[in-house]
Amino acid sequence: MELINWRIGPLKEESKSRIRKGFQEATGHDLEWLSLKNKIYSFKKLYDVYCRLIEKTGVGLDPTTLAIDMNDSWWNERIKETPIASKLRANPLIDLDILDRLFSTKHINSDHIASNIAEEDSDSDEEL
Repeated sequence: MELINWRIGPLKEESKSRIRKGFQEATGHDLEWLSLKNKIYSFKKLYDVYCRLIEKTGVGLDPTTLAIDMNDSWWNERIKETPIASKLRANPLIDLDILDRLFSTKHINSDHIASNIAEEDSDSDEEL
């Protein structure tokens, strides 16, 4: 999904329903809007921390998974600075190409992400 044309403001109920339906079709899980929104927000926070960590000088990445590959002392310092980094150490992010497309824009929240997904769905319907 390419995300462009972020809309500002809360989503309409039909957009929330369309996003929930798309998520259910893709994953087989039916989540209430608040739960789905919270999951999107959590991924955004982890992605932001990952991006800040890999910008540090000398950070090594696993060539296959792009997981951060650093020693214990480096991780301990990063976790002191940003406690959520411990989640990335234990469970590296996967599907970074998708996360890049979803979250590469700075200072957005999960409503904006979901809003843009809904707009993209509308745009693809119009192309048909």
